[in-house]
Amino acid sequence: SLLAGAAQSAFFVCCYRDDDVKPGDAFSLWLEGLEPRGMEKIEISNLSIESVNLMVSETLKVFPRITLPLSSQLHAKTRGNPLFLRQFMESLHSQSFILLRLNPPRWTWDLEKISSVELPESVVELLIEEMQTLSRNLKNSLRVVSCIGSRVTKQTLDVLVSALGQNLTAALEDLVKRGYLVQDKSSEVRFSHDKVQESAYETMVVAEQRMLHKKLGQLMFEKVVHDETLLFLAATQINLGGIDASFDRRKRVDIATLNQKAGNRAKDMSSFDVALQFFQNGILWVPVESGWSLDYDISLALHQSAVETACLLNNVEVVTELTTNVTANARNGTDNQACLFCLVKSLATCGQLEDSKNIAFVILEQLGEVVPREKGDPGFTMDFKSMVTALKGLSDDAILSMRATHQSERDDLSLSVYLILAYIYTEISPKHIPDVALQMLRITLNNGLSAVSPQAFASFAVTLVSMGGQDGLAWRIGKLAKRLLARPHSQRYSSAVAVHLGAGVDWVFEPIQSVAESSLNGQRSGLQVGDLLNARLNYRNYLASIYLGGKELSFCRDNFLDFLETSKKENKVLGSMYAEMCYRMSASLIEGIEYVDNLPSWDDISNKKERNIEFSYAFQAHNCMRSFLFQCYDGVMEGDSLLSRLQNTTNPPLLRPLLLLGVFYEGLLSFQLVRTHQDAKYMARGMEALQFIEKYSKTNPFTFENKYLLLEAARTELTDSDQAWIVYQKAIQSSNNHKFAHEEAIASELAGRCLFRMGMIIESHSFFTFAAGKYRSWGAKAIAQRVEVEMLQKFGEENSPMSGHHTQVDSSCLDILRGSPDHETNTSRKRSGH
Repeated sequence: SLLAGAAQSAFFVCCYRDDDVKPGDAFSLWLEGLEPRGMEKIEISNLSIESVNLMVSETLKVFPRITLPLSSQLHAKTRGNPLFLRQFMESLHSQSFILLRLNPPRWTWDLEKISSVELPESVVELLIEEMQTLSRNLKNSLRVVSCIGSRVTKQTLDVLVSALGQNLTAALEDLVKRGYLVQDKSSEVRFSHDKVQESAYETMVVAEQRMLHKKLGQLMFEKVVHDETLLFLAATQINLGGIDASFDRRKRVDIATLNQKAGNRAKDMSSFDVALQFFQNGILWVPVESGWSLDYDISLALHQSAVETACLLNNVEVVTELTTNVTANARNGTDNQACLFCLVKSLATCGQLEDSKNIAFVILEQLGEVVPREKGDPGFTMDFKSMVTALKGLSDDAILSMRATHQSERDDLSLSVYLILAYIYTEISPKHIPDVALQMLRITLNNGLSAVSPQAFASFAVTLVSMGGQDGLAWRIGKLAKRLLARPHSQRYSSAVAVHLGAGVDWVFEPIQSVAESSLNGQRSGLQVGDLLNARLNYRNYLASIYLGGKELSFCRDNFLDFLETSKKENKVLGSMYAEMCYRMSASLIEGIEYVDNLPSWDDISNKKERNIEFSYAFQAHNCMRSFLFQCYDGVMEGDSLLSRLQNTTNPPLLRPLLLLGVFYEGLLSFQLVRTHQDAKYMARGMEALQFIEKYSKTNPFTFENKYLLLEAARTELTDSDQAWIVYQKAIQSSNNHKFAHEEAIASELAGRCLFRMGMIIESHSFFTFAAGKYRSWGAKAIAQRVEVEMLQKFGEENSPMSGHHTQVDSSCLDILRGSPDHETNTSRKRSGH
């Protein structure tokens, strides 16, 4: 139709790629229809480098000698195809790799960036097609490089050239010119595209691939003796060649040892997946018939290394399988204990707590240590008092200058087993934790300092806080634990110390924001040394601290969600229930109390509290918080109070900031219910909560002063509104000073209600408005909406934030909210006008 009716002198040009034309498709049929009209077909081959350079020179209006380096790159990446060339140059221009410089006006380009640009898919397909036509020498050279990897260092190339001859050098240069390989400034060679490497590798059948890997591996293996930088490459190539039973025993053991070295190096670099592969390959290279007899040492070392690494990866199956092998073949208990300990850690991490605990007991029995007693055990009580007395009699210098233990490996293992038991008992039986800490410190003081000793002091400091009455000593012992981390080999336990002190001691004295920062540093320390369990627990504690400290709720929700998804993916159960609860609370405050998604609902979480007593405390604390913020009293105050449970001397939990926050909200609820129910029971609960929080506000005013003042204001309002109003102001100011925006919102809301009852309507409205704004800045949209509904009920539609018509904030209220020193005078003066 294009040519129908056209003059005989019409000139029509159609340009297309023949590799894009398929027989029978629409374009092919159209071309066949043109043939009767006398159309001439001209086949154009790819442009040479010279032709490409001429085209580039004319396009950019730059001399050919200047554009030649650019043209060489373009030719290599387009194969000289003029259609590819035009498209590729346009792409480079759009990425500013080819650009017009204004002063002086001329085109310029970035060769380094252009060289790193991947080849277009169409060019890759051409390269792969042309690969079949390469000479035998070029094809073999491509195969060698493809076995090494996507890129080959100059050092590796030198080894290959010296072993395979100079033909390789010439071949590589030719392959670079043809576009299969790219050579950078450091003489490193890499494939121009991943698919080119894959295609080169797949020109060999599996048997040929293994044979070439084996050949290259043996070449590298001979060089490793003099150059350990080839360690990974040598081990990888030999392993890819497959286990060769024809090698003699000595050679197979040497290759196993090579894998052990490579695995250790990878482990030091925190590349645990790679390390585990080396260790497992090393195990396979050791002859089965002599592995646990003639080659016992290397077999044991490989198994222990593999178990430790699999434990870091939480690969319970590998840990269990290899530990079973060691248990069946170990010559003594000592050789077996390290693997058993890894099994204990792995089982605990994935939630198999009873199995983990039982194996820990086996190790303790082998080491001659005692199984932890319950807190109420008379023997424990006597030993605990003796330990407290001994610590009070020891100066800091005496502890820091203690001698080192003469049995460091044994003591480190004993302390580490007790430490894992502490994690297990936190979930299943908190009443055993104090004796775990006592036994750890007993070993340290009796035998001397070991690498794990800082953790012994940290654990006992936590126990002192949970037992009550020894907070000062706990603070001192905790600081000593941190100072002991400076000892040789103790630094790798920084993450474990941070977990215990952050959750159990530091919060008693330091701002919650500082505790969060310490936990985050503890996570980083754990990741650096491969202590993934404590790194994970530190991160959970960090999230909990910023969540309790009033961090923006969507940030908390998203990070708790990420923590839970990662835990599920990696089969890490320990600590997940707590994260589920914090996620659900964050999501509810944002979306509303009825909000549900695919994670456990509030009812689902409630059903779990019966299975774990420690979790039940945290759930009750959250329930108090939820009931107060949403102002829904659905039986939350029935049964024993949270505080009475915390003060249960027979089975006290580990005190944490969340539990004190729960007591704080329980106190606020109690004073509210006194007003509505006139029940002395609630007054008693409120007073107990007030006195409890007051004690901690004295040791840590940064975190608890504003909470104490708010409880005191709520109590005072029951009898004296004027005095309560003054205390509310102090609570608001303290919340602002200590950066608790969410609790500033709570204090402002309660102050607004107090003012409303006092008849100060304008001021009341101002504080309600301020509270709603603070709730929104916290991210608690659902609570802000509740406050706005209450304002609608109190002040009418015209003055409700939901209507969009707001009463102006009174200047005296602004003084209070901004912390004016004259706010009390301003308020009393303003009130006289109402």
